[in-house]
Amino acid sequence: MPARPRGPEVSDDLHLRRDLTPGGRVAVIDFDGRKGCFVRWTGHITPRELLLREMAEAGYEIVEEFDFIDRQAFVIFRRAGGPP
Repeated sequence: MPARPRGPEVSDDLHLRRDLTPGGRVAVIDFDGRKGCFVRWTGHITPRELLLREMAEAGYEIVEEFDFIDRQAFVIFRRAGGPP
């Protein structure tokens, strides 16, 4: 079965906006769809572009990105317009 892209589905159900302290950050680490045994085994991926789009639509902006984890997106977000 091929991997099917799924997004983080950011929603108020997670209470993220309510529970995140002012200046707080959200770190997301997820397989980005590049080939690997885990992706083939679980079928779970979140393409980087989808992650960034859904987090932006939910009101978050990128603070930092890292690329030291092979085949994974590692992005830190904060509420858009929040303190640095």
